[in-house]
Amino acid sequence: MVNRWILKEITIAGFRGFIEPKTFLISEPFILFDGPQGSGKSSTLVAIEWGLFGDEIAKKGIGIDERRDWKVRNTNADEARVEMVLQKGQDILKIVRSDKKKKDTSGFCFELNGNRDTDEGKLRVMLGIQPKDFFSSVHLHQETIRALLTEEPRTRRDSLDRLLGLSELRNIIDGIKLAKISETLNDADIKFGLIETKLNAVITSKQTDIQKAKETGIQKGLTSNDFSETSARRMCVTIKNALVDFANQSGLIIADLSLPRNTGEQQIFATSARESFRKLRDEQPDLKRQKELLEKQSQLQKVQSTYKVFLDELQKLEQKRNDIHRTDGNQEKLQFRISNELSPKLEDTKNRRNEIDRRAGTIEEAIKYFEAIKTPIDKQSCPVCEKPIDDARHLLMHLKELRANLDEDLAPIRQEIEKYEKEIKRLGDLIKCLNDLDQKITTQSESLMKHKSVTETALGREIKDIEDPVVILRVELGKIQEDLQKLETAVIESNQRLNVIEDDVFKLEQILRVLTLEAEINDLMKIREVDEYKEVENSKLELEKFAADVDLIRQAIETILQKSAKAKLEAAKESIAKMFTTLANRSDFPDLEIDPERFEILAVKGNEKVPALSIFNTGDLNCAGLSVFLGLGVAQELSHSLGFIILDDPSQSLDDTHIENLVSILNSIPYDKQVLISTSESDLKDLILSKIIKKKKRYKFDQWSDIEGAKPTEVQ
Repeated sequence: MVNRWILKEITIAGFRGFIEPKTFLISEPFILFDGPQGSGKSSTLVAIEWGLFGDEIAKKGIGIDERRDWKVRNTNADEARVEMVLQKGQDILKIVRSDKKKKDTSGFCFELNGNRDTDEGKLRVMLGIQPKDFFSSVHLHQETIRALLTEEPRTRRDSLDRLLGLSELRNIIDGIKLAKISETLNDADIKFGLIETKLNAVITSKQTDIQKAKETGIQKGLTSNDFSETSARRMCVTIKNALVDFANQSGLIIADLSLPRNTGEQQIFATSARESFRKLRDEQPDLKRQKELLEKQSQLQKVQSTYKVFLDELQKLEQKRNDIHRTDGNQEKLQFRISNELSPKLEDTKNRRNEIDRRAGTIEEAIKYFEAIKTPIDKQSCPVCEKPIDDARHLLMHLKELRANLDEDLAPIRQEIEKYEKEIKRLGDLIKCLNDLDQKITTQSESLMKHKSVTETALGREIKDIEDPVVILRVELGKIQEDLQKLETAVIESNQRLNVIEDDVFKLEQILRVLTLEAEINDLMKIREVDEYKEVENSKLELEKFAADVDLIRQAIETILQKSAKAKLEAAKESIAKMFTTLANRSDFPDLEIDPERFEILAVKGNEKVPALSIFNTGDLNCAGLSVFLGLGVAQELSHSLGFIILDDPSQSLDDTHIENLVSILNSIPYDKQVLISTSESDLKDLILSKIIKKKKRYKFDQWSDIEGAKPTEVQ
């Protein structure tokens, strides 16, 4: 054990199942922790891991699902702390880890022969192991056994790599694959190709634009020979002269136009020329006067239209009033007829009606009287026909005849009354209508007078009372129209001159567009010669070389990995098979080996080899996992710097025979391997105590309690 680190001492406080500090002196080659389940045995073994690797032992990448959401510190403790002492020959290594971090400290340190350090990376290099590998090659966990025997090839491969000490090589290969260098190279090829494609596309696009500009210019009168710097300079002179002449003749001022010397200045000239052209078009005197007259014309037409609306409405009202005056008279005449003619006649007619109504009322009462008589009256002569009256019915007959005659007399009288009343009402309505018309005429006249002032403002002169605004507006509009007709010819001529200048500016712009695009194409064609383009091209070549070198490295590492795996498996082959034969004791498939290419554990019978998963039961699979772990773990060729292995409850799913065989295997582990084992099974504990020939130390755990935590006791 002089070449590896073995555990000498461990003190645990506040970690998982521990509350108060507990110290274990464990320098013997075989350490047994036994006691009931949940008593703190596993916490002791896990404390070793945590002391070495800290919280990484609970991370997902470790592959131990039960460690998720893992709590390090006991709820009844103020600090989780683990102190360990390891020895390799004369070297003493002390490791301290605490979850109670002080300011600017990590809570971790180690001392090698008294030299203190806090770099965890240095410790791992010294021990030659990483957290993930620890669970496959040092600490046997049930999930590790399941990983060895899973149906997933990648999981089996990763587990075997760690057992064989080849995980770093595998990580390099996986890292190369994850780097996706070939994809990056392809992407670089594509992107570099895109540069060429885009460059050609831009050139093609500009060539198309040149063709369109030439076609447009030719449609305006240019020839194919006009698309040159010489033609552009000549066109600039023509445009400048035309603009200056027009400005002088129009009495306008434009910006000074300097004749350009190159294409860049010609672009500026074209822009300035177009601005000058726009100014001349907008400010030419004839056009300006035309706009003023058109605005004046529009204003007077609106005033004329509004005035005519007011006037027409007033004339309609006056015509309606005059019609009533002509047919029936004014208010005074109508009121005179009502008061002195119609009202007296109506009153006289009503009096005659009332007289008849009084007589008719008496007769009506008599009729009612006689109709109510039920007994005969004395006979006497009728006052109407002088005939003897036999009874009241005779008189009642004459009364009804008299009433009918009175009704006949009343009919014409009633008609006459109705006629007078209707006429009086008609005349009254006419008086009301005339009063309303008088008010409306007054209001409309006032509105017309107000609009007259608006008209005066529009005309710029006063309108006398003897003048007709409508005629004045008509005359003024006629004058404006005459002026507009005179200006139209002048404006057309000016616009024709300006149109010629505009066409020349447009032609110049097309020539300059062609020249500019041709210059841009020339610049694009030179890109391949610039240093930056060549640098990109060289970088692509270097990337291709780098990708080829990396691929050679990957192939070399894979070759080394395969050879190392085969060599190490071959070295451990006999040990694995022997341990499985001893442990499982199967007669049909007594041997076991590992296929280094398919990363599969095989059951072996002579020359027959089948996957262990296809024929083994749970107990046999557990035996297979133990055999692989122990066979590889004790092989000298696979050793790292740790000289101990940890078996946490290894007898799960094993029957009594398997357990007895397991003890026999443990006895065969070389003396240079320190074994730490925990169990809750008394059978395994008794067999270890009675049959393990190595020097042992036993710690018995009593039932765990909330107050004291784990309660281990050294048993002599």
